[in-house]
Amino acid sequence: MKKIYILFGLLMLVSCKPLESRIVGRYWHYADFEFHTKITLHPDHRFVFEGQEGLQFLKTQGSWEVKGHQLILNSDPELFLSRESTVVEQGISATKTFSVRVLDQDAAALPGASIQMTHQGQITGRAGDTSGEGLFPLADYDSLQVSFIGYKELTVKLPDKTINSITVQLALDDLQGSVKFKNEKWQVKSGSLFDPRFKSRKWKNRYKKVD
Repeated sequence: MKKIYILFGLLMLVSCKPLESRIVGRYWHYADFEFHTKITLHPDHRFVFEGQEGLQFLKTQGSWEVKGHQLILNSDPELFLSRESTVVEQGISATKTFSVRVLDQDAAALPGASIQMTHQGQITGRAGDTSGEGLFPLADYDSLQVSFIGYKELTVKLPDKTINSITVQLALDDLQGSVKFKNEKWQVKSGSLFDPRFKSRKWKNRYKKVD
């Protein structure tokens, strides 16, 4: 009988633990090979959501809070601002090549980007290496074009013929790579989260806690 009382007491302690503390952790959802996502709720009330829906890769991050039995998600405000691809640095280096370095929206190297330089109507193309860099023979290039799937293409005229080094940063296409939550209300029930975007398809809207 004593063991029963102890077990009952432990269950009461767990049930009395605030919901905000209980839901912290990682949640996975896998429907099929075309749809799988995950969300991580951190103790500091930050979240990261990422996954794949068809051929589209999704990611967002922001803050979370609990109201009743609802989880409220809000992506960081800057994610709602439309960004443009741009040149972030250009200059002169001592090398005998023309260097083009490509960064992603978070200023990390973007390997594999298509880099095209135009000189007197002739186009020379390269794919960025693992550091996002493409090297070209020295020439008085007229323009530069950089593109990568899921990012906004950038075309730059090069009137200054003295430079031989340029760094560009590509912005995510508004239709690719990001999902934005604004006062998004998810249900919290029996240790799982339920995404309201798929409430009409119950098999797709449940996220199970994995740790």
